Amino acid sequence: MSRKKRGSSHIEMVVSFSFFMLFLLFLFIYIKPYKTAGFSDAVLSTLEENFVKGTKADYVSFLLKANNTGAGMITDFCIKMSGFPFKVSGSSRVLKSGVVVKSYTYNEQNLVINNISVVCINDTLSPGQSDSYYVYLSTEFGMGASVPNNRNITSYTVGGIEKKEFLSNKSLIIMKDYYNSQTIYPNLKTEVLKIPDNMDFAVRCEDCEGDDYTMKRGIPDLSDVYSKEGVYHVVYPNGEIKNKKFLFMVWQK
Repeated sequence: MSRKKRGSSHIEMVVSFSFFMLFLLFLFIYIKPYKTAGFSDAVLSTLEENFVKGTKADYVSFLLKANNTGAGMITDFCIKMSGFPFKVSGSSRVLKSGVVVKSYTYNEQNLVINNISVVCINDTLSPGQSDSYYVYLSTEFGMGASVPNNRNITSYTVGGIEKKEFLSNKSLIIMKDYYNSQTIYPNLKTEVLKIPDNMDFAVRCEDCEGDDYTMKRGIPDLSDVYSKEGVYHVVYPNGEIKNKKFLFMVWQK
């Protein structure tokens, strides 16, 4: 009788051990307790950093005071600024009263000797009159109507030069088009955004209000998705700047 009980106990132990091993196997396959978020967090940070790097636009602002020291009224005038830290040329336009937006070419060298930058303003100044303008420069801005370059003002003051980096509306649209292109997507993923081959990604604009920059694709049902949010300024061709919230997501394929 005791031998039968002992045999029965051994069988129960084996069955219990088998169920325990199956339970552990279930944990490792489906719940994945061994998986840490460290690597995915690093990939997320890389995605956000390279996303910003690939869509940013320089944005320069300064205050310009123009003085008409001549005897006659002057209309549609240009100011040639010697030694200005940014190379400015081409046409500009008045966005609203006292505000000028302008497309420009950024010169990496600061305070270049003999560097001449030109800001043209379609405004009118009476003899002896002075006026101030907030000037905003960005590669994002569209070019305005050209202003004649034959009426120059030599008396001017520049102050409050400030350079920032915002996200570019144009570049965001281009990156979304690359994301949706079957031929360009692989290069965008691995070369531009530095996402590993065994992972995939998406970027969603949370509050676009019609400006759809969202890049998304199907996420496998059993994939663990890691995400983080970032809020950035986006500059538009008309001179507007808006705050946009982006959700960055990565997962294993």
